[in-house]
Amino acid sequence: MSPNGNEVPSIACTRCRHRKKKCDQILPSCGQCTKSGAPCVRFAERKPRAAAAVPWEYVHGLETRIEQMERTLAECVAELRGSHRLTQKPYSPRGFVGSDCEQSPWLNANGELMQHDSDSSIHDHESERSSTSQSATTSKCRLRTRNDLVEDNSVSPTSQHEITHDLRLRDLDVHPRLEPTDDESGVDLVIPSNLDGYLKHVHPIWSFMEEDLLKQQLQESMAKEAPKNNSQLYFAQLACAIGCFYSNSSTPSRATIARSQELLRLAVKNSLQDAIRQSTTRQLQVYLLIVMYAIHSPAPYQFFDTTNEALSKMAEILSAFGRHVGNTEPDSIDREGNRPLFLVNGQEEKHLKTVLIYSYSAYELMALAWDRPHGEFMELMDGKTWNQTAWNTFDGAPQDVVFDHQFLIRLIQTKIRRFWNESERLDLEEQCQQRKDIKADLDRWRALIPFTSSNIERSTNYHPLSMLKLYDYSVCNLYQQGDYFPTDEDCLVLLSAVSENCRCFRRIQTHRPMVYLTWTGVMEQFRVGVTLLACYWETPYLSRTIVFDSPDTLQALEDCEFTLLRFSQRWEAAKVYHRTFKLLLSQTPLSFPDNSTFTFPEHMANEVHGMMRDLQHHGVTRNVVSLISRIAFRPSMLE
Repeated sequence: MSPNGNEVPSIACTRCRHRKKKCDQILPSCGQCTKSGAPCVRFAERKPRAAAAVPWEYVHGLETRIEQMERTLAECVAELRGSHRLTQKPYSPRGFVGSDCEQSPWLNANGELMQHDSDSSIHDHESERSSTSQSATTSKCRLRTRNDLVEDNSVSPTSQHEITHDLRLRDLDVHPRLEPTDDESGVDLVIPSNLDGYLKHVHPIWSFMEEDLLKQQLQESMAKEAPKNNSQLYFAQLACAIGCFYSNSSTPSRATIARSQELLRLAVKNSLQDAIRQSTTRQLQVYLLIVMYAIHSPAPYQFFDTTNEALSKMAEILSAFGRHVGNTEPDSIDREGNRPLFLVNGQEEKHLKTVLIYSYSAYELMALAWDRPHGEFMELMDGKTWNQTAWNTFDGAPQDVVFDHQFLIRLIQTKIRRFWNESERLDLEEQCQQRKDIKADLDRWRALIPFTSSNIERSTNYHPLSMLKLYDYSVCNLYQQGDYFPTDEDCLVLLSAVSENCRCFRRIQTHRPMVYLTWTGVMEQFRVGVTLLACYWETPYLSRTIVFDSPDTLQALEDCEFTLLRFSQRWEAAKVYHRTFKLLLSQTPLSFPDNSTFTFPEHMANEVHGMMRDLQHHGVTRNVVSLISRIAFRPSMLE
């Protein structure tokens, strides 16, 4: 500034034009600019020039280097945590588990819109370690070979054991697990880092367990004396069994998966009977944890029978609740036969109703993913949701605004299901009108997202991108079902929804990668991706609008392929999803004159037919199989 403080000097340095503020405040009077070959000029006489364009390859290279540094840091932190845990309390004869030094494919993502939280698992006491110990551990981590990892990850097969209660455990006895520990109850397998993984990456979305109670049960389970109530051990073990997959930022190793299977086996074998003898709320939580394990496990179909039994038990309780609410008759009694199941009061009543909501959601999620019948109790629940408000549906239990917003989308999803059930009895005009009305409800729900969403760390379920993804998936269910596929304007609405879903999925996955890496996430994204491809196949070139060629839509195709690739890197069984999508995408007529006949090559169609058998074996719904058939086995549009 000038001495009087009112005028800004009219000269600036061309050498430091990006620091004009500093140059204006301190006038160059020593000749530095002249000596450097960049003389000072008047501000108004600067030569105009276009904004600098940074090459994308350069930006991508920087991101790659950052990701490599993050990967190295994550590996070293995992090594430090494992070494620290061994020093404090060795719990396994094979050393620490879950601190692999293998490169993680989940850190190989471009940072888009949001920062990667790869350092979320770093503890404060680890950040205080000296640079010398860090560099030494880094060298040690890098010197570990793959043979060492294979040796560490070797596991032994399980032995047959008794079947407890009425929950079948056949599939728990035939899969590899860790060698048994000295403590038969398995308390030494329950550690805080695994519970932290559950509370950070699973609990924010499925908050049916009390966080403080889980921490208390963990402390009691880790005590030298066995817990007096084995039900406490059950909840702690199941939470840690799920948290094993997220205890570090790397892909779970074979040893980690085996350790998780050991926790599940011990919990169901030793503690299930005590856990289900408690209240109805506790019974639902017992079975919900088994369902959560299937949702988050890298090998969910290895425990299909166990999960199926848990779903059946949940169905019994939910059906009893439907009869109790619908008839207001105490015809449902507990296992001792001495009191009605749902006659509870006060805070316990509110907690039960909250757990019931999560139970309905979890059952519906698994029913859609595994083609399991919804059952009569879902119809009862849908009917009550349809005819009454959220307040009456849950008997006046006070809920917050966020709950009301989430319940509203469930109400709309109920309308969508009823619409498709009644669509055969409606003419085209009535179908169109009902579809428009439901779409208007969805748009109103979307308009409320800015007021109810939150991007804080512990509310991932209400993240704006997550809620937007849910909106798009609901639109997809509204406009496409079974053999029906929309045309004209409805096809554009469907195209916009599925493309936005793909983009949101990749970005929320990059922001919080652990949360959506589930088998249900694979199937959801695969269905959305196939629907996106079907929009191109069902719309001739002359009927397309600019939306088909927009950068956002084309980016969605890339995002979907990338997301399925990441899933395939995490799970061997998920590779068929990526291969199928990539093969369909290679022949999709994206722009003229590509594949102007809109036909799928016969030799590739035969390959797709083989993939469809694998997809059906993995539980892909008939709706997705129908879409793939429309693409791969279609007549030429010129015929």
